[in-house]
Amino acid sequence: MNLPIFKSLRSISLATLVSLLPLHIVEELPPAYGQTPTENPQTVTDKLFEQGVQQYRHGQYIQALQTYQRVLEIRRQQNNKVGIAQTLNNIGEVYAVLREGDKALEILQQALAIRRELKDRAGEGETLDNISSAYYWKNQYDLALKNLQQALAIRREVKDKIGEAKTLSKIGNVYSFGFKQYGKGLELLQQALVIQE
Repeated sequence: MNLPIFKSLRSISLATLVSLLPLHIVEELPPAYGQTPTENPQTVTDKLFEQGVQQYRHGQYIQALQTYQRVLEIRRQQNNKVGIAQTLNNIGEVYAVLREGDKALEILQQALAIRRELKDRAGEGETLDNISSAYYWKNQYDLALKNLQQALAIRREVKDKIGEAKTLSKIGNVYSFGFKQYGKGLELLQQALVIQE
């Protein structure tokens, strides 16, 4: 079957086929890393990081972990220590949620060391807070509480009210569900609620 239309289709170039696609499909294709001359690599990396944050917030932990791993690789190539510490912190947070406490602690200790080296007190408080989650899921409530108390002091020092409320809530959970001291836990949760209002 050698119809004239088939002969003419063979001569259509790839560029012609692409130009026939509806424009909105082409516009939705994401640019490959480093291929967009108008977007700097830092912006691309930040967008990829934000994608990991959104995946985490939607409970897509494995996808978030994969995205953060890509971001970490790029930030290491860029020698972006602030970004490396933040990415390690988020990777550790994912491992804590997945209840892989040992892996979470290994990663979070790396993030904490970098944040201390950079004298990033707010970041240090955030990472100590996440370290406490890893200990909490390992049923090591004393260590969870110790890290939370350090985090709380730092969050107050840097006047991070949202972080302070978050840490107080976690301390309340440690007392309520770890130590079974429900009154103390409730008191701390109420303090957190007052700060968030």
